[in-house]
Amino acid sequence: MNRFLGRGESPGPSKNWLLSTLVALLLAFVAGIGIFTYRNVEVWTPLQQWYWTQYLSTKNFPVPSRNYQVLSKLDRQGQHSMATDADVIPAPLQGWPPFPFALAAKARLSGGVALKVDTVHYTSA
Repeated sequence: MNRFLGRGESPGPSKNWLLSTLVALLLAFVAGIGIFTYRNVEVWTPLQQWYWTQYLSTKNFPVPSRNYQVLSKLDRQGQHSMATDADVIPAPLQGWPPFPFALAAKARLSGGVALKVDTVHYTSA
């Protein structure tokens, strides 16, 4: 027992509290990056991975009016509809702006002829 401390007194916080706090924060950061990477690679669909940057900018920088890039499926009549996970398969970059998808065989059978990136303007009321 320290001769300057009376019975029942504690010496206060440890001298290593700053180091242990920084190590805990670093471990939490590394674990967060690991979980994000795992979900991005193993859990998310290719379209979710492609839309991630738009989601992030919308969440972090909300504005009442914005342009979005949407991957559309074109049919034989020239109609555009938003591409779904079933409509696309991973492929080398193509189109402008570039996107890493090709039209799936099932989408072709249901009338799809091509994929295209459309710019859609959104204004909140």
